[in-house]
Amino acid sequence: PRVGMLETIREYAGERLDEGGEVEAVRARHAAHYLALAERAEPHLWGGADQRAWVARLDTERDNLRAALGWAEERGEAELGLGLVAALGRFWFIDGRTSEGRDRLERALAAAPLGSAALRARALFYMGLLATQQSDRDGAMASAEASLALFRALGDARWTAMVLGNLAHAALNTGDRERAAALFEESLALSRGRGEAWGFVRGLPLALFGWLLLGRGERTAVRRAATLLEEALALGRTARNAETVALAQIGLGWAAHYAGDAARGTALLEEAVAQFGAIGTYLGGLDARLSLGWVSLRAGESARAAGLFGAGLVLAAERGSQARVVDALRGLGALAARRGEPGCTARLFAAADRLCETVGPPPYPSGPAYEHALAAARAECDGAAWAAAWAAGRVLPLEEAIAEALAAGAAATAARPA
Repeated sequence: PRVGMLETIREYAGERLDEGGEVEAVRARHAAHYLALAERAEPHLWGGADQRAWVARLDTERDNLRAALGWAEERGEAELGLGLVAALGRFWFIDGRTSEGRDRLERALAAAPLGSAALRARALFYMGLLATQQSDRDGAMASAEASLALFRALGDARWTAMVLGNLAHAALNTGDRERAAALFEESLALSRGRGEAWGFVRGLPLALFGWLLLGRGERTAVRRAATLLEEALALGRTARNAETVALAQIGLGWAAHYAGDAARGTALLEEAVAQFGAIGTYLGGLDARLSLGWVSLRAGESARAAGLFGAGLVLAAERGSQARVVDALRGLGALAARRGEPGCTARLFAAADRLCETVGPPPYPSGPAYEHALAAARAECDGAAWAAAWAAGRVLPLEEAIAEALAAGAAATAARPA
């Protein structure tokens, strides 16, 4: 239950509180109440069955949470503000309000340089997580490393394992696959044998490490990836953690795709989309949909692939998920090649290539699929024409590249047979 009132009544009540000298006491109680709510919600935001309900509740209270944060900043209540952002970091990650979350975290950390080490460590962890979401490689690495140092000093093995997985993800985005692999191994060593209570702590690096190994394309790496992903899937099901299950399904969907089993790949990725939809995690759903776009393209379902890549491109651009913009541009470029438009393909691939140099590749293992599409497109195009179109794409403003990609997707959708 919550209270709602007309704005005029709210203003009148505020005036009466001010007349009675009660404003500060009431606002302090308000902030304390919403800190307690955020702290109560946070454990439910890690992929469980009730995650969506808690995300919806926090979304309903978003303006109250902002008001509590604003009051903490205005009155110098640095520790309360730090506690709030540490509790809300995962919420901002799930619903994709990345810029707002990073801004709030940065301000709270700056206001509490000597605040609780445990709160600072959690806030820095979420800073790294949101920076990864925005493809800010340097910011992600710096925040994750600072968080890791604090959690190690605190002797907190659970959070240390979590941060190692996040740091590995950040290293992967910088292109440092060897460091990423070593960090995933270290995280998994800490979580080994811990049981269901550590389900997501172990499940996340299991799935992401599997993604990394699949991206290598080597036979031994692919076999180990399948082992890790199957363990993540089983762990997620045992712990009833939908996010772990869905992350594993994305990896196993790609494994099926590369093995030539499009039907199984499609089924796994469709289930991942449904799992992420059920718990309300937008970024995981985006990864699943873009992955499904590649599988649909290989299966000859051009219209479906166009819809998945086009919608994914719009959402990724809106939310600042630049690594996903890279992949959507590549997918729509591959679609243009299927339609016999090599110039468009080269421009889109080149624009994606330039952006990838800054933000890194997508985390899921679409690299081999893109390399195959690139080789096939170049083989079908005159060398001089390809080089000219590629050069044009390298200097094409991102907004224009996105517009051209969406147009290519719309053309593919319109060409669907009756």
